[in-house]
Amino acid sequence: MAGDYVRQAAHRRRDVDSLVSAAVLAERVRGASWEVIADALRMSAEEAEKKWGRDEVSWHDRSVVASPVLKDPGKRAAKVDRYITTDKPYQFSTAVRRPLSASLDAAAHLTGRDVAAADHAFAGTVCTACVH
Repeated sequence: MAGDYVRQAAHRRRDVDSLVSAAVLAERVRGASWEVIADALRMSAEEAEKKWGRDEVSWHDRSVVASPVLKDPGKRAAKVDRYITTDKPYQFSTAVRRPLSASLDAAAHLTGRDVAAADHAFAGTVCTACVH
């Protein structure tokens, strides 16, 4: 059918443009400067930032990185711990005053995360699963 080659080429071009946009965002997340990205794409840094700068801002605004819970999970978990233990103190022994935080500590141990840093974020409480 007439125009098929052009339609297919345009479709592939959109796919490639989308892939390049994703690659630019990935590079920016990794800390690459606009100059490095522009050099790879054979354009000026100003052109690269003009073309993908808004995409970067939009991605950041929509990403989990912008979530206040994920920016300071320890503080949020400590608040939940206080709510749980204050609202229903009869359900927990004095040894388990950090029900959510203790669960997160256990998950951190299983995944190899930095529990000491998490403990610091949990308002100075100490992980019951390890010695610091």
